[in-house]
Amino acid sequence: MKTKFFLIRHGETEANLADIISGHLETPLTKLGREQAQARAKDFIKINFAAVYSSDLTRAQETAEILVGKKLKVQTDERLRERFYAELDGLIVAKARIQYADRFALRETLTREERIEFRLAEGVENDVELMARLTKFLFEKAIEHSNKNVLVVAHGDLLRSFLMWVGEYQYGQLQGGSVDNLGYVVVEVKDDKLKVAKQVGVKPNSHID
Repeated sequence: MKTKFFLIRHGETEANLADIISGHLETPLTKLGREQAQARAKDFIKINFAAVYSSDLTRAQETAEILVGKKLKVQTDERLRERFYAELDGLIVAKARIQYADRFALRETLTREERIEFRLAEGVENDVELMARLTKFLFEKAIEHSNKNVLVVAHGDLLRSFLMWVGEYQYGQLQGGSVDNLGYVVVEVKDDKLKVAKQVGVKPNSHID
């Protein structure tokens, strides 16, 4: 039995507009962000979702509520949060790239095996940790919603890291911002296997969001 997950990024936020690393920080949707969600909801109108989950961060919750209206209750799960950026949270991206220039440069020289354990700064969540929580969520919910469609509203860096983790892209092919607001990935889960079946709004090579 196969479970199909629609993993989607939240709408545009105030932090996105200001090019600020938001990570675990709260930042509200903009007017455009809400409109993006309303537009995407029309694309999903014929899809029968058995459940809808979102990160417990407000920007994801609000996006999920717009997408499903009153049809389903949005269930939150902290495993769907954006990467924790520690001391980088709240920095303007350009400033972070200057302040941590050596670390950004080093990251680009690493092999895949080194990259997945790399941290831009102390306390920043690495890809091993990020993907451990996301994949645990997916496999758990695949059992709970076997052979169903499940909507999951999460975050840009989480989604792009997932796409590189599963081999859809090489590390470095998806820079920050590569997944549009309301861009999404359809992931099929069967037994212990993950398969990316569709990508919408994913563009190779465009900062940390």
